[in-house]
Amino acid sequence: MFESDQTQLDARSLSGLVAEQHRIRVRAECRLLELACHWADLHSGSVDPRGRQIEGERARTPGGEGTPPVQEFAAAELGAQLETTTGAAWELIGDALDLRHRLPRLWAAVGAGRVRAWKARRVAHETRRLSLDGALQVDAAIDGVISALSWARFENLLAAKIVEADPAGEEARARAYEAERFVRSGRASEGGLKLLIARAAAGDVIWFLAMVDRIAEILAAEGDTDSVDVRRSKAIGILARPDRALNLLRRHSAAAPTRTTPDRDRAPDPDPEGDGHLSVDVTTRAVDADVARPRVELVVHVSAETLALGTGPARLEGLGTLVLGQVRRWLTDTGCRVTIRPVVDLGAELAPLDGYEIPRSLRRLIGLRMPASMFPHSGATGRRLDLDHTVPYVPSDRGGPPGQTGVGNLGPLSRSEHRLKTHSGWRVRQPEPGVFVWRSPTGHHWITTPHAGTYPLGSGRLAASFWRAAKSGRYDLAA
Repeated sequence: MFESDQTQLDARSLSGLVAEQHRIRVRAECRLLELACHWADLHSGSVDPRGRQIEGERARTPGGEGTPPVQEFAAAELGAQLETTTGAAWELIGDALDLRHRLPRLWAAVGAGRVRAWKARRVAHETRRLSLDGALQVDAAIDGVISALSWARFENLLAAKIVEADPAGEEARARAYEAERFVRSGRASEGGLKLLIARAAAGDVIWFLAMVDRIAEILAAEGDTDSVDVRRSKAIGILARPDRALNLLRRHSAAAPTRTTPDRDRAPDPDPEGDGHLSVDVTTRAVDADVARPRVELVVHVSAETLALGTGPARLEGLGTLVLGQVRRWLTDTGCRVTIRPVVDLGAELAPLDGYEIPRSLRRLIGLRMPASMFPHSGATGRRLDLDHTVPYVPSDRGGPPGQTGVGNLGPLSRSEHRLKTHSGWRVRQPEPGVFVWRSPTGHHWITTPHAGTYPLGSGRLAASFWRAAKSGRYDLAA
C-alpha cells in the first residue's frame, strides 16, 4: 500500500514511480533466471554442494538439447524458497538453461532488461522440442523483434519460425494434435502384445477403468493367479467380446437372475449368403443392466452450506471442483444406482499398528484428513500419493518401538518427494498429527499443515528451536 505522503502524488510523479518499480521488477526477474542457472551449476555433478554423495539420485536434463544435466533433487529447495512446487522450479531451471545455452541472443536481451523474463521463458518452452541448431535458428530470427511486436503478433511469428526450423517435426506434431479424442494401437508388437492408446472424456475413462477392474477381480475369483496388471490387460480382450463379458458378469453377480448360457463351444455357422465368410453367433438373452454395471467409488467433498442451498461447489477427488448440479446430472443422466456410505469420522482415533503395512481404513482416514502432499508448496493431491513413515520404520527385531504405523507417524508424499525425503538431505518431523516441520539440506525450515498450507521459518535460531521442539519422543529414535 502507498504511504500517506504518496497518496498526494500528481499523475506525473506517479507515472515515474510506476516506471521505476517496473524497472526493479524486470531486473529482479532477470536476476532470478541467473540464480536458477547458478543453482543448476552447483548441482550439475554427482555430489551435492556440500560434497556428499547422494544415494539413489539420478542426473536429468531439464532443458533441451545442448543443456547440461542437473541432479534430480536440486529443484526441491529452490521451489520451496520460491513458494512454488518442485516441478515449477524444475521448469524454471530448464528455461534458464535453455536461454543460456540454446538462445544466447535472447539471453543477452533479458540480461540487458530489453525483454521480460516471462516472454523469454515462453520462447524457451516452445523451442525446447527443437534441436540445438533449430533453437539457434529461431533465436536469430526473433532477435530484436520480440519487444517490438505485440505479444499476440509475436506468438504468430514465433510459431512460424519454429515450423521453419523443423517443418517435418511440426507436421508430425500437428497431425497428432488434430484429434483430441482417439483410440489407437502402437506400431510395435512384442510377444503377442500390442500397445493400446486412448484419449477420451474423463467420465468415460472412469467408467471403462471401473469395468476393467471389475473383470480383473472376477478373473482372480475364478483362479487366475496373474498379477492385477496382467488381469486388467486380459479384461480389455474380454470386453472386446460382449458375449463373454456378459456371461462372466452374470456368473459373478449376486443379483443376477438365472438364465440359459449360450452354447459358446458351438462352431460358427457359415454365412447364409454363401459368400464364404463366417459369422460368430454372439446372441444373448436380455441382460439386466445391474448385472453389467461396474461399481465406481467417488469421493465427493461437499460443505453443509452447499447441501442446504442445493447448489455450490463440490470437490471430486481426482477430478477437481465441480458445481453440485454437475455431480447430480452426472449421476442421474448415466442411470447410476447410488449407494451413499456413512461419512468417515475425521476425528476418529485409530490405534497405531506395529507392522509396516497400512490397512485400508487407516489409509482412507489419513487421505481424508490430509488430501494433499505435506512437502513444502507441493501441488500433488489424490489417493494415489504414498503414505510415508515420517520417522522411518524400524522392525521390532531391530529395536523398533511398537505402534510405528499410525496417524501420528504417516503423511502423504508424491513418489518423487518420497524418494527425495529418503535419499537426499531433506528431513521432516511430525510433532503432532498433520503438522510437519521440514529442514532442507542448506538448513532452511518450513511448517506444513493439511489446510493452512506452507509457512517458511527461515534458517535462524528461532527456526532451529522449532526443529528441536518438533522431535517426537514416541517415534523419533535419532538424536
